[in-house]
Amino acid sequence: MVQLWRAIEALDYKAADRVQTAMVIDAGRLIVRATLWFLRHRAHLADLSRAIDHFRSGAERVAALFPQVLPATERAGFDAAAARLERDGVPAALAANVAALDALFNALDVVEVADQLGRDIEAVARLHFAMAGELDFPWLRSAIGRLPADSHWDTLAKAALRDDLAGMLRALTADALRAAPAADGLAAWKTRNAVLYERFRQVLADLHSAQSPDLAMLSVALRELRNLGSR
Repeated sequence: MVQLWRAIEALDYKAADRVQTAMVIDAGRLIVRATLWFLRHRAHLADLSRAIDHFRSGAERVAALFPQVLPATERAGFDAAAARLERDGVPAALAANVAALDALFNALDVVEVADQLGRDIEAVARLHFAMAGELDFPWLRSAIGRLPADSHWDTLAKAALRDDLAGMLRALTADALRAAPAADGLAAWKTRNAVLYERFRQVLADLHSAQSPDLAMLSVALRELRNLGSR
């Protein structure tokens, strides 16, 4: 992250201040989310320096797979963000790194699952993002983000939904890996969970047809996702 900030600072007088500021804010948002992740997974706090080194190397391996590993909808967002930054004078490599910041948060869960199951990080990452695409996680995250936040409790509720969504993706990825090799994990998982999978797809279709899915509707969708991983 220090290298990223230095690259952003190097754009002084080359890119607009608003562009540099937005990139710093995006990086800061990732730091906040990652800090909260470690606070929720407190076992890693016993030796934080070791944990940071371990997760950094794992995150670098995941980042090297971007953008090819991203689901189609998330890839479209990545491409648009990177292109927009390049138009604003940001070098292509830095634009790609900043565009990938949101997806990079997944690296923590990918590394955690790989460690727990003794699997290769890259294989876990590919299944993790394939599962996200199959179950429309990018759209669900976006729908949660569009919920109104008129009070402090609304903001907390949205954050809780996002946390629940991330936890479910981690659990579903681990479930699929336990049952089959990573290369066959998604297909085998869909076969084993055919009935619940189709039920979730119907709920998802209903959400897509709604003009503005509300908190209740999204809570039902997350319950169905939880059922998929609770056999």
